[in-house]
Formats: sequence, structure tokens, C-alpha cells
Amino acid sequence: MFLLSIFLTNVFLGGYSFFFWSFINLLTYTVKVLFISALFVILRASLPRYRYDQLMLIGWETILPLGLGYMLFFVGIIFYFGAELVKADALFMIT
Repeated sequence: MFLLSIFLTNVFLGGYSFFFWSFINLLTYTVKVLFISALFVILRASLPRYRYDQLMLIGWETILPLGLGYMLFFVGIIFYFGAELVKADALFMIT
């Protein structure tokens, strides 16, 4: 969890590049890492814990159908409006 906090700080929170090399730089980096670590602890303590079979049931019965429906909806939107965009591009290419 601590290594993931360091990774997330480096990637998403700017890492240690707040100042050049100084005590304030080290302090801000440490505060960022501790903030992400505290966020992990708070989320882990506040969210419910599921057994493995409950997670599989949630995945198969809710997340998978929602994801597939979401994907099919946007594929349909892309096909419908994509064909219209191709026709419009062909008109502009001719003239």
C-alpha cells in the first residue's frame, strides 16, 4: 500500500518536483505520500468487505451486463453517427 502511494504520488501528484532539491521539497513529497496512504486506509475501513463468492456474483450479475450494455450502446452510437460523418466527409472531399 505504501509503495502504491509512492507510485500514485509520482504519477498523478507531480512527484517531488515542487521545488528543486530542498527540505520543503522532501516535506511536500512526504505529505503527498501520507495523504494517499491515509486515503487508502480510510477507504478500506469505510467500504464493506465482500467474500470472494459475493464479488464473483456482483461481477457476473451486475457489472458484466452493465458493461456490455454500455459498450453496445456506444458502439451503436458510433456506427450510427459514424456513417453520417463519413457521408459528410465524402461531400467535402469531392468539392
